[in-house]
Amino acid sequence: MQRSAAPVGLATNREGPFNPPTQVRQGPLKEANLDCIQSVLGLDFSTLLHRGPDLCSHRWISIGSCEMFALGSVLSQRGTVVKEQPLVAEDVLSGLSYFMLWNGEIYSHVDDKISERFQDQFSNDAEVLLSLLKDTSSPEEIVRQFSLLRGPYAFILLELFSGRVYFGRDRFGRRSLVGKRSHNLTSSVGMSLTVISSVFLEQTTNTTDVDDWVEIPAVGLFVGQFSRSNGAWCFSDFLLYPWTAEHTTLSYNVSSLDVKQASCVLSHSSVSIHLGISTSSSIEEVSLRFLELLLDAMKDRILLASVVCTQCSRMADPLNAASSTCEHARFAVLFSGGVDSTVLAALCDRFIPTNQPIDLINVAFAQTQVNRNSNDSTQNNFVVISPCEAPDRQTAWQSFHELCQISPTRRWQLVTVDVSLEELRTVRSTYIKRLLLPSRLSVLDDSLGLATWFAARGRGLLHTATVAERGSFRTAYNDLTVGSVSYTSPAKTVFLGTGVDEQLAGYSRHRTVFE
Repeated sequence: MQRSAAPVGLATNREGPFNPPTQVRQGPLKEANLDCIQSVLGLDFSTLLHRGPDLCSHRWISIGSCEMFALGSVLSQRGTVVKEQPLVAEDVLSGLSYFMLWNGEIYSHVDDKISERFQDQFSNDAEVLLSLLKDTSSPEEIVRQFSLLRGPYAFILLELFSGRVYFGRDRFGRRSLVGKRSHNLTSSVGMSLTVISSVFLEQTTNTTDVDDWVEIPAVGLFVGQFSRSNGAWCFSDFLLYPWTAEHTTLSYNVSSLDVKQASCVLSHSSVSIHLGISTSSSIEEVSLRFLELLLDAMKDRILLASVVCTQCSRMADPLNAASSTCEHARFAVLFSGGVDSTVLAALCDRFIPTNQPIDLINVAFAQTQVNRNSNDSTQNNFVVISPCEAPDRQTAWQSFHELCQISPTRRWQLVTVDVSLEELRTVRSTYIKRLLLPSRLSVLDDSLGLATWFAARGRGLLHTATVAERGSFRTAYNDLTVGSVSYTSPAKTVFLGTGVDEQLAGYSRHRTVFE
């Protein structure tokens, strides 16, 4: 995966018709230039830059009277060399030039021979994809190529000489994509955008600025044109190629986009929701099939992941991530100690090399609780409950102990992250709210967003068990050799069990019924 949180911004004061590119300026984005570029475009790249720590690069593209800025901030997960984004490909025969900003990971393709190219651990999946796209001859062929992929992604593709832009998300919406609306074009052309990005980039978060932005729904792939009206360039005249007919009818915000729909749908997409389970299947058959699918998903994400952790990636040649041998934790699990996260950790153990530790990151928040023992109505009757007393912390210790018993040769590392009320409020207002824009913050968004943010940061206290303790069934979990060593997880990949609430029936009421 070349994960790139990538925006495209348009800015021009010149007039004239659309012309082919006349100039391209490219290179790494220097900090000294950042303030100037943000001022020209009226954007704030800070949130974007945090999402891609390995490499940040940009291109200025002059297209006649239009000047376009493309920025790629990369977290590299695939290939031996970190690639600058946007990626570029040129077709000598057609004269077309393609610029692609990619945030995703491709596990396979409908064509088995092409799949082999994507499944090569040392190849860059985004480069393989772009080589396929440049050999197409029509917009329909381009969107069809995306429909044949299996994996999470969001992308922006510019076809410069034709003046087309392609963008969209996989059919499950597993990568983010937003756009800033333009108010310069007439309503007859429908929706028009001046910026397409992984995240909200406005400099302020007031209501007026937020309302200019829209989440790009995962209903299909969009094809648009560079357009000009009232002295400003935009992306407009969009045609939507739906994943399925159901995608457009089920999505709550498709009608608000005001775009035309293609007569065909991408229903031949390689992603199938048919699990090979019939209504007459026994519980044992369903369980085995579920485990088979889950193992396949885990295997893809582990065997195709980066061969180095974030720490070794920084120490090695910045453009050659595989130039050093890494024996640190490349993988982590957001670990509550519940059934879902414990099963994910156990499955990770099957595929991750035995010489590498697995970080189990447990995030616990301080909470306020009514002090029922106080009779003084003049005082604040609330007490702060320490993160150490959180239920998830207790179950994490228990499950950590169980994993040590199940796989005693594995170096399991429990990372406890304690979040104070003050830090929680700061992160919520400074990062989480902005990352979720233009969507409004719900209670569930807030809860999952905070836990994911602190887990991804991975900063806490490291606890390990000795080899003897890992193999002992007599050792109580609170007697393990636990340290208070400050630690930041170097894992590049964090597994989360938040896709479906308690997929494996982990609530206590389910245990009660079972027992």
